[in-house]
Amino acid sequence: MVPEGDEFTGRRGTVTATEGSWRESDYWSQEIAEVGSSGQMPSGSYLVYPDEAGDLRALANLRDTEDCPNGECELTIDEYCKQGMDISGFRVTEEEAATYLALEDAGQ
Repeated sequence: MVPEGDEFTGRRGTVTATEGSWRESDYWSQEIAEVGSSGQMPSGSYLVYPDEAGDLRALANLRDTEDCPNGECELTIDEYCKQGMDISGFRVTEEEAATYLALEDAGQ
């Protein structure tokens, strides 16, 4: 942050990186299906497609459907996100500070 008298300016930034890899069989037995009808990889969080109405639908590895080539499904992600925002502020007098503190619970 850069102070100039009673004011300051700066920039706040965050960077996140996520890597993941999942591999599972395309088919599994009915007995195992008690835990659900789709696989455990989070494909629905990353792989989506628009349906006829334009709504986004998530892809999944369904137990009794051929979803992946060669009988094995694999998902690998490498995600990098960078965000930032400019910030500024100013020094207040003691009387002004009480006014700002009163706004603390106002949902601002």
